[in-house]
Amino acid sequence: MENLRISGIQYDIFWESPEQNLHFLENTVFSKTIGSDIIILPEMFTTG
Repeated sequence: MENLRISGIQYDIFWESPEQNLHFLENTVFSKTIGSDIIILPEMFTTG
């Protein structure tokens, strides 16, 4: 069985701004989770 790398991310979402949340994830979070197989995000990140 292979190893599975999981990263959990917790941050203060940008309320009612899904575009800003996605921009933050693309520019900040994803660069810090390189090599992860699964990234767990806050439940409201797509809607704010």
